[in-house]
Parts: sequence; structure tokens; C-alpha cells
Amino acid sequence: MAAQPDLDLSSAKKERLLQLNGLDEFRMEALLHTEVTELKMNSWHDKNIKDKQFQAGDWAFLYDSRYKDFK
Repeated sequence: MAAQPDLDLSSAKKERLLQLNGLDEFRMEALLHTEVTELKMNSWHDKNIKDKQFQAGDWAFLYDSRYKDFK
């Protein structure tokens, strides 16, 4: 007869739930970090964008991104 290991499934369940909760907290922290980073990048972009005013007769460069053989 093989020896029966002393398994306590309730403590294993508790440990696994703690691990899963830790993963949820880690995920939420990553989402918040991503949101903060996006806000900083948007703020930097908005601060550094230059407003251009065009008048009738002004020359402007038109680039068609769908035209693949641009030379």
C-alpha cells in the first residue's frame, strides 16, 4: 500500500486564491500605469503641436499615403 501524503486542499485553495488576487492587483496596476503614460504622452503632444493657419493662395504639400509608388 502506497503512503498517502498529507494533503490539505483547503490551504492549497487559499494559496491559489491569494495568487489569483495578486495577479488581479498586478493587472490593475499595469492598466493604471498605461493610462498615466498615455495621458503624459497626450499632454506632451498637445503642448508641442503647432497650430497652422492657411490662407487662400498658400502653397501646401499634399501627400497621398495610399499611393505606394511615391517618387
